[in-house]
Amino acid sequence: MSTDLAAHTGLQEVVLPRRPRRRRTMVLTILVIVAAVGTATLGWVAALRFESPAQRAAAATAPAALPVTAAVTRGILAEQITATAAIGYANSTAVTVLPASGSTSVVTAQLTSPGATLEAGSPVVEVNGRPVFVLPGQFRAYHDLRPGDTGADVSQLQEGLRAAGLAVPKREDGTFGTATAAAVRTLYRDHGFSAPTETTPSATSTTGDSSSGTPADAGAVSATATAATLVVPATELMFVAQLPAIVVGLPAVGTLVDADTTVTVASTTLVAHADVATSLLTSLSTDTRGTLTDAAGTSVDVQVAALTPGDSTTGAPGSVELTASDGLPQAWVGLAVLATLNLTVVADDALLVPSRAVGFDGAGQAQVTVEQSDGSFRLLPVTELGTLAGQSAIAVDDPDALQVGDQVQVG
Repeated sequence: MSTDLAAHTGLQEVVLPRRPRRRRTMVLTILVIVAAVGTATLGWVAALRFESPAQRAAAATAPAALPVTAAVTRGILAEQITATAAIGYANSTAVTVLPASGSTSVVTAQLTSPGATLEAGSPVVEVNGRPVFVLPGQFRAYHDLRPGDTGADVSQLQEGLRAAGLAVPKREDGTFGTATAAAVRTLYRDHGFSAPTETTPSATSTTGDSSSGTPADAGAVSATATAATLVVPATELMFVAQLPAIVVGLPAVGTLVDADTTVTVASTTLVAHADVATSLLTSLSTDTRGTLTDAAGTSVDVQVAALTPGDSTTGAPGSVELTASDGLPQAWVGLAVLATLNLTVVADDALLVPSRAVGFDGAGQAQVTVEQSDGSFRLLPVTELGTLAGQSAIAVDDPDALQVGDQVQVG
């Protein structure tokens, strides 16, 4: 606007400042970057939307499925039941400790301990300071024995002394003679005790005045001599049917001995007892075999030795007694272990595979597909011995052709 026009109109001319060149350059740069990013994005989208037929076919093809395999094992194929079994000694027996006659009887010492093994002639407890010895026998002592006595109880004592390693000649069988008396004294002495005796009259003599010629029976005075005679009190003997035996329980020191005071002993043979439902007990017999397994995985083969029926009125289960031909581990005494019993045995000690691993060719020949070390597979003819619960027992002609741990195809 000219000066004259401004003066004429009364308006003042305003001059706008020029925009700096630097700002225009920055704006132009940003526009270029945006255009480049847009072009790249459009190209990526186009690449996604437009792909070759080969690419589409490859994307639609599922990856090849890997063969499913399972390991070959070895064992017994059988229908089984399991139960918890307690380990203990067989044939537990409570043997009565007899009270001494005519006095209060008290257990004054334990001469053995629970878990110890009793041999013939072992002292078990003291009653009133006197020992009670255990000997093998079929019936308990019922009266005291003395030299000159005869009978079955004398014979039982003599057999017990022989079992303890003491010499009793056959000529004295059934008669308490001098050799039997010597063996009794040795038994007590070997264990630090004096042999029991009783005081008995030994002789009667008469006296008179022989110097005056007075007859011996005139004015005679009788004198009775005494002697200590051996006696074996019934209270110091304990007879059990089988020795050696294990001590299971003892009366405590201080126990007043009465008809209920006993020493509990058991056979040294270990057995397992397991409770089994009555409905399953009928499926078992003394031919039934199985295994016992402890918490550490140690297993022992066992067989049913005895069956005890349950009580149908109360619903109490039956029980089985299990024994091992080579014995059960001593460390298992008092423990509970897992008992597995085989009801129906399909195959014993055979190669085992899933039944799905066994196929058949056109001729009906059973076969399995075995994985090789290089990852390939080969068909192997086998004999199927039997199936149970999805497992098959098989056999092969060549033992090296299939071994435990090999992988067979199951799918």
